[in-house]
Amino acid sequence: MLENNIREKLNNIRNRYECLTMWFGQPEAMNDMELYTKNSVELSEIEEMAEQYKIYLEKEQYLYSLQNETVADEEMKELVKDEIKSVNCELADIAERLMILLIPEDENDNKNVIVEVHSGIGGDEGCLFAQDLFTMIGRYVTKSNWDLGVAYMSEDCKYGIKEATLTVKGKGAYSKLKHLSGVIRVQRVPKTESKGRIQTSCAAIYVYPERSVTEVNIRPEDLEMSVCRSGGAGGQHLNKTSSCVELTHIPTGITVRSQAERSQLQNKENCMKMLATKLYEYYNNPAEAEFFEAKGDAIADTERSQKIITFDWSRSAVKDHRLNKDFNLDKILAGDLDEMLSLMVAKENAENLIGEA
Repeated sequence: MLENNIREKLNNIRNRYECLTMWFGQPEAMNDMELYTKNSVELSEIEEMAEQYKIYLEKEQYLYSLQNETVADEEMKELVKDEIKSVNCELADIAERLMILLIPEDENDNKNVIVEVHSGIGGDEGCLFAQDLFTMIGRYVTKSNWDLGVAYMSEDCKYGIKEATLTVKGKGAYSKLKHLSGVIRVQRVPKTESKGRIQTSCAAIYVYPERSVTEVNIRPEDLEMSVCRSGGAGGQHLNKTSSCVELTHIPTGITVRSQAERSQLQNKENCMKMLATKLYEYYNNPAEAEFFEAKGDAIADTERSQKIITFDWSRSAVKDHRLNKDFNLDKILAGDLDEMLSLMVAKENAENLIGEA
């Protein structure tokens, strides 16, 4: 069931596991604590793969013996057939687990997350749809038992929201939320439409793994800070104080804002984290650099960008174009995103396995 190239990888892992196990059994292993720590980490990373592969080989050998067993009794023959079928199923399950374990883990998957929601084309309807997406994400985060924060919200439009920045803290948050990143299209009769005509609008979601300010070199002289009166959701206090901070990185033009905290100092600290996150993408991801250079901190050109998901009110459906699959509109709006995002994770894993092979 396992192809030769996969077996070769697993044999190397098993051999390395045995070498490490023998090394830890030697008294001199404790002499170099730096090497001891490094080998401990490596051992923990490959232990399950080595143990599962050992079980797989034992089951495979048992299957071979069953298939070559000579049985005269008809009743025993049926029992052997049933046992062969059972062992084949067990081997398939172990093989599937091994393939998943072989996928390199995305180091960002367990990081905290910064999510931006921007309205796109469609005027007021684009703002209304951005608000729908903002609410949907909030509901999903809450259902996932992750911590949700609203760093900034701009209601600089007649209806809905123009843009919003959310922070999400929780194990595995990025592994799921990253699959929402892209341009989202909506087809519906807007609340602002008096003649009942269907309109197509867009909004965009951008999902970033949070970075520390120590991961990016940010020179103080490259920053321009301004403060403003807070607005939007956040409570009466935010609307009455000038605690909202706007921070611009002059060389790149990237701008971030925070109004979540009651003090300018705390909001500036939040801005520094968000700026570090965006600058990390800018310096390490060529596509992001092109985006920021073309648009600053604004939304990408949603009219020409490839849409990853379409919300179609006429069909009460949400179509994920990457999966070519429809989902129930009401459930998605209610934050029931697990099925869609889990399928995207499975798709990503399958693509990674092809790459590994």
